[in-house]
Amino acid sequence: EALTMLDIAKKEILPAVMKYSDFIADNIIKLESVGGVAHPYQTGLLNKLSEKITRCGTAVEELENALKKASEKSNSKTVRAGIYRDSVIAGMKKLRTVCDEMEELTDKEYWPMPSYSDILFYL
Repeated sequence: EALTMLDIAKKEILPAVMKYSDFIADNIIKLESVGGVAHPYQTGLLNKLSEKITRCGTAVEELENALKKASEKSNSKTVRAGIYRDSVIAGMKKLRTVCDEMEELTDKEYWPMPSYSDILFYL
């Protein structure tokens, strides 16, 4: 599960959120290039997304390190189980939290997966 989570975060979620951030940044640049002023909501959203991307990248690295540590301790099932309990599962929760936060901020057009409401109300 952790490997699948990492794959989805690195190959789907992070690229989608970065693409959306680029879209917002491009809009701000275009607006300011013609003498306009970016609305604080635009710049605030861009800053929030940037912060979440950074947190997500950190969470990905921490989870990868926890998995590596667990695999290095493969000779002791008890030690490995403890690492999974204490580090891998905690890392998965941290990554899930920041991905959920990014989903709330990212335009539906950019988000790579159906939302819960899309699944719930799909006819």
